[in-house]
Amino acid sequence: GSAVKIVVLIRFTRDWSKMGGIESTQAYLMDEMTRRGDVELQLITSHPDVAQTEVRYRGPVRITYVPRARLGRVDFYRRDFARIHKLIRAEKPDIIHAHGTGVYAGAALASGIPCVVTVHGIMFRELRYYRGLPVIVRGIWDALYERYCLRRTGWSLGGASRYADRP
Repeated sequence: GSAVKIVVLIRFTRDWSKMGGIESTQAYLMDEMTRRGDVELQLITSHPDVAQTEVRYRGPVRITYVPRARLGRVDFYRRDFARIHKLIRAEKPDIIHAHGTGVYAGAALASGIPCVVTVHGIMFRELRYYRGLPVIVRGIWDALYERYCLRRTGWSLGGASRYADRP
């Protein structure tokens, strides 16, 4: 049969020698999934330090870095969605796997393609740790946007047990 085409939307570093937890886990998953032979992966990440679209490869996986719009929250990530959706339309994936409950979840849900969202944190719970008015305001906006995205998704995966409700 033909390979399942998966687009992964995730924050991914440009400096592969300095991968963090989520990035190193994603790199491991990319390596293992592509070994199967029946999965075709493309990773799309929007990055604030990218001035124009940049493509790199990790084995058979194409990683596309697109510029992240400054003040993206102001227009509900419309500019970021346009860049991401252009790549998604060209790829024609069977499914999208979005990481986080911000721009990537919003882009996946707005694409019209079946998607899974992996939740890596719950913004409204993290708000209690925020300090400073600008950070708190961004956090409140992020929490409201997260709620909007999570209400629209049919499939979500929890990334951390610390966010589970405890009696």
